[in-house]
Amino acid sequence: MKKKPLPKIKPNTRPSTLLRYARQVLIDRGWIQGKFAEVEEADDFSYKYNDGAVCSVGAVNLVTTGNPDRSPEYGDALQQVRQIAILRLQSVIQRNVPTWNDDSARTKRQVLNAFAKAARLAEKEERKAERERAKARRGLAAA
Repeated sequence: MKKKPLPKIKPNTRPSTLLRYARQVLIDRGWIQGKFAEVEEADDFSYKYNDGAVCSVGAVNLVTTGNPDRSPEYGDALQQVRQIAILRLQSVIQRNVPTWNDDSARTKRQVLNAFAKAARLAEKEERKAERERAKARRGLAAA
């Protein structure tokens, strides 16, 4: 399988965009349960991630850091974007993401649908925040 390049993420990336990118990673690489990603084990019992399937959190981490089991460092601008994206996903699924992802009854279609719905929710909230900022700027300009 030829490795698809990961999308370029910047600190000003919107959570809705991050969720869409993570969803695309799940489509491109596949979805997995019980671990962040498929791994290749070496003879010395070390491992490395291949370009295979990832879990829900692994997809978000992969997009933000390039590594499915590593989230951005605290204080990193991407850490805040990642956190908001995960919160939007949790608001859709009404559960902790890893527990929900690993539920034996869960399907890939449900995961992809939840990411799409969370992205729409995040985008709606981003637009509302933009309107409020614009309104505040107009109010300051009039004063």
